[in-house]
Amino acid sequence: MLGPDLWGHGASEANPAEAAQWLRKAAEQGDADAQNLLGEMHALGEGVEEMDYVEAVKWFRLSAHRGNPMAQLQLAEAYATGRGVEQNQARAVGWQGPGPPDHAQNYSLNVYRHIQTLVS
Repeated sequence: MLGPDLWGHGASEANPAEAAQWLRKAAEQGDADAQNLLGEMHALGEGVEEMDYVEAVKWFRLSAHRGNPMAQLQLAEAYATGRGVEQNQARAVGWQGPGPPDHAQNYSLNVYRHIQTLVS
């Protein structure tokens, strides 16, 4: 997928605005990874007009429903913190699942632990 490379997740030179354009095209076609990355871009305000948690949650939710474990953690964190969505601890726990996925990176584990502290 070209979008992550342009955002700096690959070997090519980073171009966040162009990455967001390519990711949006893939996300609109139902690509769960693109949906999650586009959500991250909106949450960080990178490659998009401004930081927008509501828009980020929209893309995290679509990706999470497609089974993307990173998006599920992002959505859980959004519900736990109330960023972009009304705070709801039950939904945070529901989206977080039993634990981080086996292939989770350190980031996923940190998000998981953060959610644990927020909902306990």
